[in-house]
Amino acid sequence: MIKLIFIFFTCWIAFPAISANFINEKIGDTVYSINITGNINSGDAINFQNKISELKKEFESSEMKKKYKDWKFYLDVNLNSKGGNLTEAMKIGYIVRANESTTWVPINAECLSSCVFILAAGVNRNVIGKVGIHRPYFEALNSNATTLDIKKMRDENKKLMKEYFANMDVSDSIIEEMMSVEPNKIKILSEDELTKFRLSVMDADHEEKMIAEEAQRYNLTSSVYRQRNAITEKKCGYSFTASRENRLPEFWKCQNMTMLNITESEYINREAKAKSTCFKMEQGPNRGRCLFDVRILGK
Repeated sequence: MIKLIFIFFTCWIAFPAISANFINEKIGDTVYSINITGNINSGDAINFQNKISELKKEFESSEMKKKYKDWKFYLDVNLNSKGGNLTEAMKIGYIVRANESTTWVPINAECLSSCVFILAAGVNRNVIGKVGIHRPYFEALNSNATTLDIKKMRDENKKLMKEYFANMDVSDSIIEEMMSVEPNKIKILSEDELTKFRLSVMDADHEEKMIAEEAQRYNLTSSVYRQRNAITEKKCGYSFTASRENRLPEFWKCQNMTMLNITESEYINREAKAKSTCFKMEQGPNRGRCLFDVRILGK
């Protein structure tokens, strides 16, 4: 984690010193979530880290993890906060990134002010609710401070914010946008602005990692995978007109045929072999691997 050094604590909205709430939840066998709500204040990063440690301990001691040693821990972070202490939000953000977590602003939720720094930390950022920004201000200043003194401190904070956003693969042009909004106001970002600032897209480095992993599954290079994936997006669009039971199977069928560059008859043969071979196994990762080996690798 990069060390944060702030000359003064920088705030976004004046809140009473009530810590944020961290509510954890198990979503699946390997996926957990933490909901961050309320005001972000000093000490919240430690509480957040403690929550993650609790979830990891629960995951490591679960029966499924004991049974399948190679299963990994995944964390979603759901945000609904008006902001608070910027330094603390950035500390939380670095913890989010260290765990390669996905961040969400759910429907009817809002992520305002310093909360945006936590949203930015996700390796994948998903925004359905509202995201708002404004200019940070100092919680307390010496009355003898000159305008030049304050400018130097503000410039130092802008430098730290720029470094932070660079680490999170978020455009630093968002800083100037923040500075253009008065502290007592909020600018809600549009979908185009969220995309422009990279607050609603996957981190580029994480995307490269995910592409490499997917390409390897299909025995392809990343370059070829990208080319065939582009064809898939045009050719195999997820159809909402198909019946619910056929929707995903048809998409996967089209996707796999395109990725593997095989005919429909070849895919049907593999699918039939997969069902006869793999469905005899207990439901779980081993069956999943068997299905993949037969359907995709043609073993």
